[in-house]
Amino acid sequence: MPKKYWINLPEAPLIQTLTRNATNQMDTMITRGGQQGWHKTQKSRFIQDKQKELREKANNQNK
Repeated sequence: MPKKYWINLPEAPLIQTLTRNATNQMDTMITRGGQQGWHKTQKSRFIQDKQKELREKANNQNK
């Protein structure tokens, strides 16, 4: 979003701080490596597995 529209955003004062700290936050998340729980990862894997099953069924039906 162009900077000229930041005036209209209630969260605008936070943008500079967030962008300034983004690299540090990203490094922290990478070093933690998912130590704070896996529920999203497990859910994602579950969805990926189900998608794979559906693709295999579709491929078998097309043969």
